[in-house]
Amino acid sequence: MKLTETTADMQGMITSVAGDDHFMNRITSIGITEGTPFQTVRNDKKCLCLSI
Repeated sequence: MKLTETTADMQGMITSVAGDDHFMNRITSIGITEGTPFQTVRNDKKCLCLSI
């Protein structure tokens, strides 16, 4: 399941992260890595807000 497919208040765990080197550097620098638990706070398709 992609993060954009989650609904508000859904909880889960990041199982994989993929992208080019620039994306991977940016996303891992903010703590999004495999095994990270998350909760979707809001998902209005314009802004995906997560609590990590």
